[in-house]
Amino acid sequence: RALAMKLIREIAALEQDAMPELLIYYNPWPDHFAHFTGPFADEILAPSGELNRLDYWLGMLGRIYRDAGVIERTLFAMAGDHGLAPVFHMLNPE
Repeated sequence: RALAMKLIREIAALEQDAMPELLIYYNPWPDHFAHFTGPFADEILAPSGELNRLDYWLGMLGRIYRDAGVIERTLFAMAGDHGLAPVFHMLNPE
């Protein structure tokens, strides 16, 4: 058991020096504010709005990966839900 814990600590320490294999960046704020103000409100679209903030942080992530020299072997993906479009049908996954 002591050896296993030592190995786990050594592996965990290596992670601090490497880029993650999977990074999930979750930003709820554009959706959160849009539910209260609408998708075309200043809180969303203005230069100081949430979409601009999201763009800033995605740019920062890209720069970090570029500076680390791994951007060429990195795949970025973005996913979203229905946004503010009305949901007309509910689906039970069972």
